[in-house]
Amino acid sequence: MPISRRGLADYLAFAVDAYVTGRGSDGSDVVMPFHSRTVFDLTITSMFLPMLVGGLTVVVDGDGVEALSAVAADDRITMLKATPSQLEVLARMTQRRSAIRTVIVGGEAFRRPVAVAFAERCDPGVAIFNEYGPTEAVVGCMIHRFDPAVDRGADVPIGTACPGAEVDVLDQWGNRALPGAWGELLVRRPGMAEGYLHRPDLTAARFVDRPGDDGGAWYRTGDRARLERPGVLVYGGRDDDQLKVGGVRLEPGEVESALVAHPRIDN
Repeated sequence: MPISRRGLADYLAFAVDAYVTGRGSDGSDVVMPFHSRTVFDLTITSMFLPMLVGGLTVVVDGDGVEALSAVAADDRITMLKATPSQLEVLARMTQRRSAIRTVIVGGEAFRRPVAVAFAERCDPGVAIFNEYGPTEAVVGCMIHRFDPAVDRGADVPIGTACPGAEVDVLDQWGNRALPGAWGELLVRRPGMAEGYLHRPDLTAARFVDRPGDDGGAWYRTGDRARLERPGVLVYGGRDDDQLKVGGVRLEPGEVESALVAHPRIDN
């Protein structure tokens, strides 16, 4: 799945504006931990955002809980990108006020109790953002800042489209879903992936043109969403059996095919 440099540049320009300059910072106070494996696109933000604003990336030794423990103990860190699962672990580890002022969460459904628990470990002004985006749409294409007084549902909303991105929710007949009704989330943005390498069948199924729309292909995410209130979408899981573990996609069908093909397995 090739990703264009334009898509990456557009995402990083958005991230700088949303998380740094848009919040009144010159970037010199941005200190982010690099704590996840490089195969996970969450690391794009941690790696490049500090570079672009004159901040600092702290490379954390170890992996998993060991890395999160180091993050929790490092008072230099002011900005964090993590999955909801990682944030939940950090909330349990952090027994004192954290110096973190900006949290960017993505990769999984973001449960409201996790957001509340971590916010309680930080100063009252902490900003917690839910950033939604499949890899095909280049790291992040939607954003919502968590407000505990307004966001009272079970999950933190995924919000609204980032600048330059477009989103739509379609019902099973391909029509725009009514407000409050669940449907499939479609996204597109400049620099989005154009398909899957050596998989024309999957590319045709997921990257679709819509009648009367000449703005380019839309990506069918396979994610369910609904309009909770004007301009605010909420995530509702998958339309298929795809799983996410730590923000990483797992396709049960692909796992099954690999197991069946193994010479020591008799099916």
